[in-house]
Order: sequence, then structure tokens, then C-alpha cells
Amino acid sequence: LPKDEFQQTFEKLYDDETILACLTEEVAEEREVLQQQQQELEMLRKRNALLQAKLEIQVRRQDVPDHIRKMREETAETLRRMELQVVDKEDELYELEMKLLDTLDP
Repeated sequence: LPKDEFQQTFEKLYDDETILACLTEEVAEEREVLQQQQQELEMLRKRNALLQAKLEIQVRRQDVPDHIRKMREETAETLRRMELQVVDKEDELYELEMKLLDTLDP
């Protein structure tokens, strides 16, 4: 069919409302696809940011010499042990105070 005949046949078969409804549906579908792609892109950006942060942390860790990292770990462990010792001493002190009170007040 020549172009003019095709156009006339098309216009006869489909009125403006039908064409508009079809185009509106296509636009809605494309918007949905676009929205999904935007969500995927946002998720990829977040994942990329997390990976970048992990990489920066690894780089920082590599920048710290092993002996300093080991000293930090040992210091942290010593601190934890000392905190436990303080708690033990506080418990002992409490027990002694209770004994003292018992002795003063028979």
C-alpha cells in the first residue's frame, strides 16, 4: 500500500482515542521500565559506595605497619584485662565494706 492509503486505512481502523490509549499504555510501560532501571542504578550506586568504603579501609589497614597494628591489638587486649581487674577489685572492695559494716554493727 502506498503511504497515503496506509494512513487512511490506519485512521479508519483506529480512532484517536484508541491510538491515545495505546500510546498512553506504552508510555506507562516505558516509565515502569525506567523506574526499575533507576532503582537498579541506585542500588548499584549504593553497592559501589560500600565497596569503595571497604577498599579505603583495606588501604588504610595496609598503610599501618604490622608492628604498629600488633601493638594496637596488644594495647587493646591489655586494656580489656585491666578493666576486668578493676571490676574484680571493685567487687573485693564491696565485700570488704560489707564485712566492715557487719563488724561495726553486730
